[in-house]
Amino acid sequence: MSSAGEVKTRVQSWGMVQEASCFVRTPESVEDLRGIFGEAKHRGLLVAQRGGGNSYGDPAMLEGGILIDYAKLNRVIHWDPENGLLEAEPGLTIKDAWRTVLESGYWLPVVPGTMFVTFGGAAAMNIHGKNNFKKSTFGSH
Repeated sequence: MSSAGEVKTRVQSWGMVQEASCFVRTPESVEDLRGIFGEAKHRGLLVAQRGGGNSYGDPAMLEGGILIDYAKLNRVIHWDPENGLLEAEPGLTIKDAWRTVLESGYWLPVVPGTMFVTFGGAAAMNIHGKNNFKKSTFGSH
């Protein structure tokens, strides 16, 4: 996962207000993810997890640690149109979820102001949409 001469990556927040130098990891499987946490433990590094990096709060900043970027863990695991249940990896974007569910006449109950938010980020930040007063937050679904 890492090499002796590895260079940290400078990561900026969505609002471009904060930045941090960290070791970025982009897992493609659950096995990769396990390896990243093993690496962090072995090296004594903290871990931050980043969805699409679209949060106004810019929470996924970790100077000197490992930043897990879920961009490649972005698949639909299972779509059940009969019951309206979608199981997905954390890097799946709202846009890609729409591509799956719209065909069956579904719309996600809570959507943010951008379609580039990931399921992992939406769950972590418990996002809300314009219909929050009626449908509550992402975590309620």
